[in-house]
Amino acid sequence: MKRSFLLLCTVLLVLGCALPCAAYRLACMALVVQGTAPSAAEAASVTSEESNRVASSPADTADTVCFTDQSTGQTITLPLREYLIGAVAAEMPVSWPDEALKAQAVAAHSYALYRRDHSTGENGAWFTADPARRQGCLTDAVLHSYWGTAYAANSARLSALVDAVQTQVLYYEDAPAGTSYFAMSNGRTEASEKVCTPRPFPLWVTSTAGRPASTPWKR
Repeated sequence: MKRSFLLLCTVLLVLGCALPCAAYRLACMALVVQGTAPSAAEAASVTSEESNRVASSPADTADTVCFTDQSTGQTITLPLREYLIGAVAAEMPVSWPDEALKAQAVAAHSYALYRRDHSTGENGAWFTADPARRQGCLTDAVLHSYWGTAYAANSARLSALVDAVQTQVLYYEDAPAGTSYFAMSNGRTEASEKVCTPRPFPLWVTSTAGRPASTPWKR
């Protein structure tokens, strides 16, 4: 009789401790389900919105770049990767530092997309370039002639650098930025409001790159 009484007390004690803990856990689970965890429909909606944002990015639609050859008047369409390699080669020596060449690739990509979005040419070209004169973009045939025996090594280097940044585009007010650039300025640039109308960016300023104001420069 005594043993039965002690066993009953032990069972009641265990139940008295376990039941409140179980009730607390069930209450927490109910609050999570009702208050914070998104439903399957909400999760699907968020995923759909994110997919639409990525798909609508202007940079995603530029598989090719279209420009007019200034020497021949022909319209040239190049795959984006080939264009970026040719644009970097036209603007910078291939021996320059990696980061400088990658920055030029991003600028060329951004500018091409900007010109695409603002092009009014009847032939569908976004801008003009002159591969024969090594201006704007060098086609693969011109690069073979230009680099000669160094073609394989130079092409491999620029290809790797372009691949590293091909998905990167500079934006201004939710659109590809008009990142104008040039291969030679003798260390100076003109104020943007004297060149571009309307002024494309609010922060462009004249730069002398640390040179005296009297240093000659070309427009």
